[in-house]
Amino acid sequence: MKCDKCGAELREGLKFCPECGANTTAKPAPAATGGSNRPPLKIQDNWKLFILIVGGAIAFYFLSAGYMAFSSHRGQKLAEQRLRTGQYESCEEQAAKLTRRRPKNLQAWLLLAECRSAQDDSDGALEAVDKAVKWHKKSAPLHSMRGEILYFKNDYPESEKSLLKALEIDENDRRANQHMGLIRLHDKKHKEAVSYLGKALKGAGRKDSIRINHALGESYFAMSDFENAQKSFLAALAHDLNRSDISVRLIETYLALNKFKEAKKEVDRISVFTDETPYLASLRARVYALAERVETIEYVMKRKDCDQNFMIVYTEMQGFINRLNSRAGSFMGKQIPELTEMAENSKKVYDCYQSLAPKSEYYYLVHTKCLSTASLLGETAASLDGYVRSGDNNPDIQGIAEQLRSFEKRSQELFDVWAKEQREMKIDELIEQGRKIESGEIKAADLILDLGLPAEPETKEPEKIDPE
Repeated sequence: MKCDKCGAELREGLKFCPECGANTTAKPAPAATGGSNRPPLKIQDNWKLFILIVGGAIAFYFLSAGYMAFSSHRGQKLAEQRLRTGQYESCEEQAAKLTRRRPKNLQAWLLLAECRSAQDDSDGALEAVDKAVKWHKKSAPLHSMRGEILYFKNDYPESEKSLLKALEIDENDRRANQHMGLIRLHDKKHKEAVSYLGKALKGAGRKDSIRINHALGESYFAMSDFENAQKSFLAALAHDLNRSDISVRLIETYLALNKFKEAKKEVDRISVFTDETPYLASLRARVYALAERVETIEYVMKRKDCDQNFMIVYTEMQGFINRLNSRAGSFMGKQIPELTEMAENSKKVYDCYQSLAPKSEYYYLVHTKCLSTASLLGETAASLDGYVRSGDNNPDIQGIAEQLRSFEKRSQELFDVWAKEQREMKIDELIEQGRKIESGEIKAADLILDLGLPAEPETKEPEKIDPE
């Protein structure tokens, strides 16, 4: 640094020149043309540094958030997988870790509650849900899960409060509708139960579908809507054919609908894999007795139609024989359509008997008599037709006469069997009973009393709608 007046060299910090005494105060150097002074350069550098720091912080934030989201998603999927595969303790550990890291993660709380519920830790599950509600007061799934947990604790009043809260938020919440329906069934408010359960069916999985359809069947049965009860029980069994408790209710429904064959078929089916219980034994005895009575009635009614057709052909044949005896010349050597029709109708009568299957030894003996006589009826009609066509010179007059006597004797034996059957088995009463069954005037309960069976089974099978 030099003195501006004398040019002497000066030390830094001197205010006066030691040579000439001039003032030595430094003046800022003029800025170079077209350049900038140092302070602006420093400010610009500071802004660049600031931008770099802020940009880095933002980038770090988003990278961290992305990693956390990825880690949370991965952890949630892992917990879900462990829940599905029955690794409940590991599922709980993973879900609890998620709730600590991200307490606002609704799915993590739901998973934690599910894992604890799967371990029968209802108190722990309820604790998880209550903590989650603080973060998600308007979550229908949380309130419905809380209601479900309380339902399985048999705290129906508190369960109902939570479920109704869930339905206020989302009226179509499936879980809330399902358990509200079950509560209404428990309260015997069956119409309301049907309304809730119907909404719960949409989107239900296999296990819930079984429970819902079972509950629907119970509600419809209680309302005597047996057709819909049958549909619901069958829908439940479509998911699990081994649910004997549902099958028992289906059997009772079949009886209420006078579907005795279906009831017997279902009893036989479940008897293959179900352990015998006093109730099932009692139910089987009732079903078998009813089915046998109804099968007998059906056989008698159908066979009576065959009997009537037999009598029609028999009467026509007797009438023709009488006319033939009185004026044989009018028929001999001719083709008589009446005889051809009789032969065809005799075959139909035989086929009618052939299509029936009697269920008891007594009716089997009567049935065999009907079959053999119907067969002889057709043979006689055919022999008469051949005799008449041959004309007056037919050498087998003795043969046809013998056959007619044999047929008449066999027919009288059949008539005697029918008369005995009528006296002993009260056929007319059975037929009348069958008509009333068909019209719905007689129900299973009436037949049970008629058979001398107890009005109610000796024991009652417990209902098992909820899984064990």
